[in-house]
Amino acid sequence: MPEPSLRGRAEWFIVGVFALGAMAFTAAFFVRPIDDPAGVLALVTLTALSERLGVKLYFDGRVSISFVGAVMAAVCFGAPAAALVAAAIALTGGYLFADRSTRKLAFNFGQQNMAAFAAAMAIAGVAATGIEQNPLALVAEGAIAGLVIFAVTTTAVAGVVSITTSRNFFATHRADFAWLLPHYVALGLVAGALSAVYGQLGVAGLVALTIPLLLSRYSIKQVVDKTRDNVLRLEKSNQQLRSAYIEIRDMSEELRDAYTGTLESLVAALDMRDQETRGHSNRVANHSVELARLLGLNDEEELTMIYRGALMHDVG
Repeated sequence: MPEPSLRGRAEWFIVGVFALGAMAFTAAFFVRPIDDPAGVLALVTLTALSERLGVKLYFDGRVSISFVGAVMAAVCFGAPAAALVAAAIALTGGYLFADRSTRKLAFNFGQQNMAAFAAAMAIAGVAATGIEQNPLALVAEGAIAGLVIFAVTTTAVAGVVSITTSRNFFATHRADFAWLLPHYVALGLVAGALSAVYGQLGVAGLVALTIPLLLSRYSIKQVVDKTRDNVLRLEKSNQQLRSAYIEIRDMSEELRDAYTGTLESLVAALDMRDQETRGHSNRVANHSVELARLLGLNDEEELTMIYRGALMHDVG
């Protein structure tokens, strides 16, 4: 498909994701009021900070723990807080401290808010069953919210990637995003546990337990930096090996041509003894190669050996 057509489809897809996200953001504030403004403010601030401290990967991407804040918002505070956290993630990580791409901001705002709203509604559905909101239930709800957010966000991102690259959607999702499922579930469980702590200790407990998660950013950065250095070193080594291979290949071709030229000179010198047979060896060599091609031999190395052998048939 022509590139302008792909770009147009991607633009419409982004517009659709943004529109759905904007509707989810608006609807979130009609679902329920914000019961704990201080807690929501603390969570939004901590989530924005964690997104700001995200680590840039050695390819086009970044990793952060802001996902924990999105799950906590859905479990602890419901749809309005989830919407605010989603907006903070999109604005902080995808615009203010990145390349300031309005397209990326619109897409991230849309997919983050769709995921947050869906997760909050899933948790509200679980709560509506009358299940007791004990710590174990909150941990389970965190895992559920993590699964929902995984499903929505990876579907949206895989969709735009498949459109822009003309790849199959399911193949794209399976190859690029399916491996993230355990990561989302594990962090969902962590967010559920933090929700249980918040229910017992309030904002102070939330801040105290979030700080170690934020500090883990430095461990992640060290691992990523080391990986980046290894990748760059391997790329440099690969380039050097490639250059050496090209030089050796060119030298081998030059030696092969020189060897063939030496044989041709030797045969030409021998043919000088008899004017009637001058060029006979070259003609035999050329006819031998033609016959080999007719017999189905197309390998250049084999044809070269046949040419050289035929060229030397009268020597000795």
